[in-house]
Amino acid sequence: MSVFKADCPHCGTRSVAFTISAERQAPSRDYLAWDTLAICGYCDRGILANFEASTDGAPTELLEKGGQEYLFEEGYLSEPEIYPSTMSDEAPGHVPDNIKRFYEQGVDNLQKNWDASGGMFRKALEAALRTNSQMSRATCITGLKVPSKREG
Repeated sequence: MSVFKADCPHCGTRSVAFTISAERQAPSRDYLAWDTLAICGYCDRGILANFEASTDGAPTELLEKGGQEYLFEEGYLSEPEIYPSTMSDEAPGHVPDNIKRFYEQGVDNLQKNWDASGGMFRKALEAALRTNSQMSRATCITGLKVPSKREG
């Protein structure tokens, strides 16, 4: 049984053990590429992990012989590309700083405490709507020419 650790894109658990249940060498001319089906040790959902090996041997064989950190550091096996990819923790670049902080706190708490996460996402939405509402009101006020009593 070959195991490696990575972040699960399904349940969000960080550095969880994945068990390789199937593997296949992908046709490639430059390097030894391996597609593996691996199962999360926490949520039992599957991922596709793509490894590149610099030596003969399937990822299951290499992982059983040597530790994951050793294989990655020495270049015998690459860190896997994982599909589906994990969720990004970062807010979009165009978001104001106060909304960005609320959003990032929500993402950070998503796996630890989903109640707190929900509250932070709600704060992010409220702040965004408040900011958008103030911008719309300012646009309406400056866009309209209200005649003064002297003009009228």
